[in-house]
Amino acid sequence: MRPMKQHRNRICSAAWLAPLVLLLLSSACQSDRDSEPREEKADEQLVRAVEDTTSEYTPPVVDTTKIMQEERSEPQLPVQEEETEGGQLDDTIETLATNERPAHQLEGYVALSYRARTRGSRNDEDLYGYVSLDIKRPSKRDVSLHVYGRATLDLDGSGDSGRSPFFSLNDVNGDRFDGKLYEAYVDLEGPLAPGVLGVNKIRLGRQRIHAGLSFLVDGGRVDFEKWKSLANLEVSIFGGIPVYLYDTSRTGDWMAGIDVTMRPFAQTRIDLRYVHIQDNNDWIGSEKIDDYASLTWRQGVGDHARFSVIWNTVGLDTRDIRTRGSLDVPDWDLSIIVSWFYQDKVALEYTTVLDAFVGVIGTSFAYHQGDIQVTKLFGDNFSIDLGATVRQLANDANESSFNREFYRLWLTLSSHKWPTDELSIAITGEWWDGSDDQIFTAGTEIDWRPTKELRFTIGSFYSLYKYDLFLVDEREDVTTIFLRARWQVIKNLRLDGRYEYETGDEGNFHSFWAGFTWRF
Repeated sequence: MRPMKQHRNRICSAAWLAPLVLLLLSSACQSDRDSEPREEKADEQLVRAVEDTTSEYTPPVVDTTKIMQEERSEPQLPVQEEETEGGQLDDTIETLATNERPAHQLEGYVALSYRARTRGSRNDEDLYGYVSLDIKRPSKRDVSLHVYGRATLDLDGSGDSGRSPFFSLNDVNGDRFDGKLYEAYVDLEGPLAPGVLGVNKIRLGRQRIHAGLSFLVDGGRVDFEKWKSLANLEVSIFGGIPVYLYDTSRTGDWMAGIDVTMRPFAQTRIDLRYVHIQDNNDWIGSEKIDDYASLTWRQGVGDHARFSVIWNTVGLDTRDIRTRGSLDVPDWDLSIIVSWFYQDKVALEYTTVLDAFVGVIGTSFAYHQGDIQVTKLFGDNFSIDLGATVRQLANDANESSFNREFYRLWLTLSSHKWPTDELSIAITGEWWDGSDDQIFTAGTEIDWRPTKELRFTIGSFYSLYKYDLFLVDEREDVTTIFLRARWQVIKNLRLDGRYEYETGDEGNFHSFWAGFTWRF
């Protein structure tokens, strides 16, 4: 349905994966969770999502700060209060409890996937492999090791040329094989941490530091014990050499910082972060020194309202500000989320640590973005979501690739486990206005779970601007039809498959992906 062209007005047919796409569009990958983040491990799935899929979101800043993996908690030793016949606590209790836990514990996963893509007469085939390992000593709780890495192989070599539509960051070195070590660190706790100095944990090696923004560092971090008498103060200090996965120059590079968290009241959390960065590489062209500081305030109001403010600065100049508020009304089965984000102009004036993508997509001009989402439930099986997104450049004259203005209004009607327990259906209508385009879209998504282990999803969605920063690609007026399947074969083995077909101004685009994940 594409007639009705009037001032480039169009009616398009599409379906939306409403919750996910809204999140990506509205937050520009800068999500701010309601709950307090656990700033321990980077979300390994985020890396795979950025590298393996084309994401629909508003560029240009990719901020992994608030997207983190939930840390697995250690099982607690059983508590036993029985006494022996002699009236003393049985000395064997601790030994028995310890014996229930192995001396060494290995956890992790191995994932392997195949991806094939075609556009016109061009095609590309790649093999991806991921490995994540955690080695612990549960009986001692003193030392643990974490390793996470990725390897890719260009099977046909067609993506190794800058003229290929599939040329990506994997191909910058001109080799068909590309490997990346994302994390490799050791944690020292308990008897290996100098408790006399108030140290709780020491982390050494390649690690992702979450301090306002996300920093990949070869170095160390020291976490100190919480000071409950002083507003529940928690302090971490860190430092080392910044890691640039696509730039090997490290001479003269270093960084150091501090992360301070306070919880003065039951529903209040305040974070203060400071990082000094010195960067000297060909990417920037000269030595650059930046001082980054961040202030975050998260506040709960009663049981059902929360808001947050995050202010990031570089050299005491505002880099970006984001605010977010949420309200739940349980008696009405209603929730409201409102957010606003402002980013100042980001060019090559910052160190690579702070602007990893600027050298790829160019200058990001100052912009404002506001979002609102309202969700209303009707019983256990039906819901309505409606919302709006407005993204405006501070100067309209700066609009260009990866710097777009748009308005978006949308409404989604959803059924959950209806008309049968195996089916869920979402129907979405939306209106876009951007770059002289006014587009009306409508469509649906069907989720079918015939068994607990098997799931199929089919649907389509429309993207006025579709971005793939890994390919450094911007596509306009794109309708995507997709089919996904997931099969949990056994407890530790999962198979996944996905097919996508795109129609857009740049031509048709087919993508097929299949793989497995084995956890141990």
